[in-house]
Order: sequence, then C-alpha cells, then structure tokens
Amino acid sequence: MFDKLIDFIINQINNIIPLVIILKFQKGVRYTFGKHSKILNPGIHFKFPYLQTVLRDNIVDTTTSLPAQSVITIDKKEVVVKSVIGYRISNIDKFFNKVYDTKSAILDITSAEIKDSVNANKYNDICKDPINFGELLKNEVQKKVGKYGIHINFISLTDFTVCSSFRLFNENNPIGL
Repeated sequence: MFDKLIDFIINQINNIIPLVIILKFQKGVRYTFGKHSKILNPGIHFKFPYLQTVLRDNIVDTTTSLPAQSVITIDKKEVVVKSVIGYRISNIDKFFNKVYDTKSAILDITSAEIKDSVNANKYNDICKDPINFGELLKNEVQKKVGKYGIHINFISLTDFTVCSSFRLFNENNPIGL
C-alpha cells in the first residue's frame, strides 16, 4: 500500500515539472493529449504539465540471450540451439507506437525464425558455416522487426548441439496422445 502511495507521489511530481531531460544515449517521444506530437533528441525540452507526456528509451546497442530451443533439422537430427541477438532502437516513434512489448516481439520472432531456418537446413550445412547462418537469420529477422523501429546488429549461435529430447507433443501429435 505504501509503495503505491510513493509511486503516485513520484508520478505527480513528474507530471508537474515542465522540463524533461533526454540523456545523450536516449531519444523520446512527446505526446499531447495522447497524440504523438514530436520526437525528442538529447537535451532539455519543455512540456505542458498534465497536457503532455514524454516517453523515452535508450537507443544504444544492447544484447539479449534467447532461451535454448529444441529443433529438428531437415535431415532429422534433433538439435538444441541457443543464441544471442544484438539490436538497437533505430526509430523511437515506431518503437513506442507499433508494438506493445518490443523485447518479447524480438525474442519470439527470432525464435520462430531459428526454428524455421534450422528445419529447412541440414545439420552439416549449418555446422560448416555458422557465421553465414547467423547472417541469414539476421536478415530474415530484420525484415520482420524493422517495422517496430528495431535494427538487428547480429544473431550469433552460442550453442548448437545434437541432443535427443523428449516431446510431449509435436506437429504430428499436437495434444500429446
């Protein structure tokens, strides 16, 4: 209860202050009555208290690890793939206005693309040139997440191991019977 009161007080203070500072590694979007009005670059910006809201986020490069996923190659080898994706915000307006949870969207789209790409290739072909495979993944993911204002810097396979797995369900038996 007390923590909600503190959050409310801090929120009110932020609403009253007519200045917003966008740091060197950030960009922001100012909304007037809930409508997009301006993209804000680093510096000090004025806002009308309670009429305007500013959202900001870091636009520097960041990385995140994808969870290990079990996939079957076209030559029926069961593999476990773990990877890292590097990205940055390239368009702050699209980032805030085109998708609710950008990080989840990036992870989900990349995981689906890894599954599709591994399913379409032979194990030995992926192992021969994992850097090229990562570059192909990057290009495919970029096509899908570019509309969210995201630029993919790289996708790197950190683990690609043949490993049998037990599946309760799969494409041929979706309910596990």
